[in-house]
This record gives sequence, C-alpha cells and structure tokens, in this order.
Amino acid sequence: MRPNTKIRSALLPAAIALVVAPLLLPAAATAATPSLPADACTVTEADAAWGIHESLRAAGVMPDGAWELSGGVAYEESEFRFTGGTGSYDPATATGSVSFPGSIRFTGLGGRFDAQLSAPTVVFTGPDAAELRADISGTSVAGALAGDTTVSSVEQVPLVSIDLTEHATVVQSDHAVRVTAVYAPTALIAAGFESFGDDTVGAPFDPISLTVEAACPTEPSPEPTPVPMMTTMVDAGDQSGTPSSSESSWLPWGLGALAALVLSAVASIIVLRRRPRADGPE
Repeated sequence: MRPNTKIRSALLPAAIALVVAPLLLPAAATAATPSLPADACTVTEADAAWGIHESLRAAGVMPDGAWELSGGVAYEESEFRFTGGTGSYDPATATGSVSFPGSIRFTGLGGRFDAQLSAPTVVFTGPDAAELRADISGTSVAGALAGDTTVSSVEQVPLVSIDLTEHATVVQSDHAVRVTAVYAPTALIAAGFESFGDDTVGAPFDPISLTVEAACPTEPSPEPTPVPMMTTMVDAGDQSGTPSSSESSWLPWGLGALAALVLSAVASIIVLRRRPRADGPE
C-alpha cells in the first residue's frame, strides 16, 4: 500500500536529518567522475529503484512535514522509482555513469524548512562496485527552527557505495550492452557520512535495483585495397577498327620497305632476262 506523503508527527526526525544534514555541515567536495574513452557505449535507456532509507520513508515526522516528487520520479512498493537515465558505459573497464532526472523535496515547519535531493547518479567504478551521488540543496532543520531560511547547495555528493558483487549481470553483444542489478546492497561511505552526519560509515542503506541499456559504436569497415589496373598499348580507337596513333606511326615505313622489296625483285628479273645464253652465237 502506498504511504501518504503527508506524514505528520510532533517529533523532529532522525530520518529527515539524513537528508538535510548536508546543509548543517560543510559541503562535501564533489567527486570526480571516471573518464571514459571516446568509443564508450551511449546509454539509451535506464531505470532505478531505491528506497534511500527505511526511516526516511517512514518519515517527514515533523509538524506539517511532507515529501513530494517531481521530474518523473515515482513511489511504489517502498521505493522511489527513477527513469530516463542518460550517460555512458565502457564494457572494457566496467566504468561509466548514469544520471537520472527528477527530485524529492522535503518541506515542513510552516514552510521554513525546504530541502531537495535531485539528479541522482549511479557511477560505476569497476566490475563489482559503484556509487550513488546526488545534488542536495535547500534550508536546514536547525536553521528553520531558528528562523534562518538561508539556502545552501552542493552538487553530486557521494552518498552510498553499491556492492555489485553477485548482484549484477552484464550481457554484451556486438553493438550493445545491458547491465542489471537486483537489490544490490548500499552502505554509507565517508563522503556521504560528511554529508548525512547522522550515521556511521558503512551503515547499510536500502538496496538498489537498476537496469542500464547502452548502444556501442561499431568498428569501421576496413578500407578496400586498391587493385592496380592493367594498361595496354591499344587505345579506344582500336575497338572501332581505326588504327591507333602507335600503329599509324610505323605504317609508312612498312609500306616503303615493301615497295623497295618489290622493285628489287623486278630489277633482278629484268637483268636475268637480258643476259645471253651460254650456247648461243656471239
């Protein structure tokens, strides 16, 4: 059964402190995203489901406290559902990142408290590990109680680690890759502890499930090897029976030689016919 997002109580929650403590503490430094090669696969479809923390879902337990969703985020079966993820993934190194649109906004204390967790991003750091990061902005509970509505913000705070060992599968074809994780355990990491400040490093948070599909570039076809063309001494004129220029250049010489040979033969015959017989009178 889907819980009412308008959950109220007279108690200030440790659950709300999980989200707004980054606004009470110095902002954690934004972590670097792994660099990827130019031929990394492009994410075409991605979705994730994460409950963050059970106490948070029970949550908003403050006077007029509530949470609301925007940007396509949904809530179902005790999990926040994110869709439309974009990013890149490199199957060779099992690294990459997928960022999801949408946000979860927490409000209370007559509007003085207003904090938001948005742009959750799954960063793959290797075959068996990943992190979940998010932008956090807004006012703090302590400030709201004191009447201070100063807004602070920090981008892509590393919140929890994701253990993909035995919880994820990678299926790759020639032109695509699919990464699937089912209820992969998450735990608060040092940078997240600096932000949340309400738990210990390594404390378990809710498991996460995700599916990432990416299209991979195809290798370019090899350039065809040029084949040398055979040349002949006969030009296009030969195909129609017309002598080529090479033939016409030696034709007069051939005719002259033939004429000389004929004249020589005729002269020999005349000389022989005029010579007197050996047995005739002188």
